[in-house]
Amino acid sequence: MNNLSPAVQFENFVANTFEVMDYQVSISKEKGYDLKLNFDQQQYIIGIKYYRTTRAQMSLIKNAVRRLVSSVSTVAENKILVVSSIIEDMSREALEKEFAVNIVDLADLLCWTSPFPELFEQLCNLLELKSLEEFSRKGRHIDCVLTTNCNDKARLYNPQAFGNETDVADSLVSELDKIKFGKGAWRSYEIHAEKILNYLFENDLYGWQSQLRTDDGLNRYDYVCRIKATTDFWKLLVERLNSQYIIFEFKNYREKVGQQQIITTEKYLLEKGLRKVAIILTRNGANESAKKMAKGAMRDQGKLLIMLDDSEIKKMIELKQSGSDPTDYLFEKTDQFLLELSR
Repeated sequence: MNNLSPAVQFENFVANTFEVMDYQVSISKEKGYDLKLNFDQQQYIIGIKYYRTTRAQMSLIKNAVRRLVSSVSTVAENKILVVSSIIEDMSREALEKEFAVNIVDLADLLCWTSPFPELFEQLCNLLELKSLEEFSRKGRHIDCVLTTNCNDKARLYNPQAFGNETDVADSLVSELDKIKFGKGAWRSYEIHAEKILNYLFENDLYGWQSQLRTDDGLNRYDYVCRIKATTDFWKLLVERLNSQYIIFEFKNYREKVGQQQIITTEKYLLEKGLRKVAIILTRNGANESAKKMAKGAMRDQGKLLIMLDDSEIKKMIELKQSGSDPTDYLFEKTDQFLLELSR
């Protein structure tokens, strides 16, 4: 059994693929990229990004490109970003021109591994590819990528232009740390949590409404919105759990949330209202009784309650900042929760 995360498995797969094709690579411990490769007296800096979704959002890939480029000290170094998703030619060429980087996508990887049946099968299994019919574009041979000087097609190398995304993410984390626990700061926490959600899921959710009351006037939930089935996680909620809406609750408690908070939130979820999922943002997580209550809600009524603490929120912000998909973290967390669910 492989206990490595899919992202780490994909990084190892890419490194192994280069080696099988007789290209010598070394693992990089530098922040911002993963491999170094030497070819034809040229050095290549390689970043690797895994996405569960076959067609990842371009805003995330652009963040990954920014991170890779900003980690390289000189414009002379060749930069390659390898991603597990499909990128349309026009989008890929635009990014390559803007940032002086070569981008390798899933179509290219399928081309590279096609002469090696074991590698090809490993790639399909790792990315859970059920059909290759949707990949209409043929990939480029590796020599085509390595012999293309990305710097020749770049407009202007300007590392200062990459700072905005980092500034936003760092600000969200630092402001979260400043908010005190308890009722006195509940509104500050609620407002900031809304900013974080809009940053993390700006392309995934819409119709945001805060402080919405139910039609009987008895209940009020902090945040509710509609789901776009843009990634594998949101598709799971919409297509498998039949939830078109999602509720967010904010708990600014110093202590771990308990079962009463789960019971209260669970009452907001309605199968016939197509509202069967809630994400509860907490400062320090949930206690064991709360976790048991969440498992019972899923097992008995098919209602999914996901609890996130500050450390997990910070991790998701960092993932988006670096160009990874924060919903992949939610998918893995939910997947593990469902796998461990008893009868």
